[in-house]
Amino acid sequence: MNYSQGNLDNGFSFTGMYMNDAFHATNQIPQRAVTEGLICLYCPLDPTDGGSSERYSFSANTPRQPTPGSSRRTLISSAISCS
Repeated sequence: MNYSQGNLDNGFSFTGMYMNDAFHATNQIPQRAVTEGLICLYCPLDPTDGGSSERYSFSANTPRQPTPGSSRRTLISSAISCS
């Protein structure tokens, strides 16, 4: 999600992002078994192998060219959770 108003010299913007996903680790399987058709490339040998990941971030920006007596401000906040 992104919201902005004004321009680069006299404006501001807010950006927010969120992702939540589950994964299965299939990157450590024998190539020979895949080539011979013994196991599927994208099928986990152990269906309980994997986890979930959740990430979010928020950022805000003020003008690139601040007015005299003020300063440019950038706020960035993020968090990652894996299980």
